[in-house]
Amino acid sequence: MRAAVRQHLVTLATIAVAVVFTLGVYLPQSRQTKRLRDETLQLKSELASQQTKLAGAAQLYDAVQRSAARQAGFDRAIPPQDELGDFLENIDQIARQSGLGEMNVVPSDVVEGANLNCHPIEMNFRGDLAGIYGFLRQIESLPRIVRVQRLELGSMEGAGAELAASLTVHVYYRRS
Repeated sequence: MRAAVRQHLVTLATIAVAVVFTLGVYLPQSRQTKRLRDETLQLKSELASQQTKLAGAAQLYDAVQRSAARQAGFDRAIPPQDELGDFLENIDQIARQSGLGEMNVVPSDVVEGANLNCHPIEMNFRGDLAGIYGFLRQIESLPRIVRVQRLELGSMEGAGAELAASLTVHVYYRRS
């Protein structure tokens, strides 16, 4: 009987230790583990969100860099002075290379703007379509900004494939 009581006491003690362990150690650690797991999931979600934002910021940075490069090119294409003489010499040379004839160039008065000045230039000349096209392409490739405002082409009686062209361009320079 003593052995049976002892065995019951050992069983009760084992159960008591198991209950104390479960209530005192396992359940709090289980709750802490769940809380840590939830925090980890939340942090992973925030990290993914931040990575997405960072990727967007990197794309924005790249776009800003490309824009700055285009802006620098634009700034280089607008001289600080009128430099009309150099421009007119370039136009004359391009016209000769393109086979254009009867070139008449008339600069107009400068139009002043807030940051830029514009010099309108009226041009009249004759040439075949390929020559006129080549002339326009070469003007487009000049190192300064040239904007074609108006272009009129017309055929001439008895001139075969020769065309008469009238062109107004604007050249820009910085306001000093």
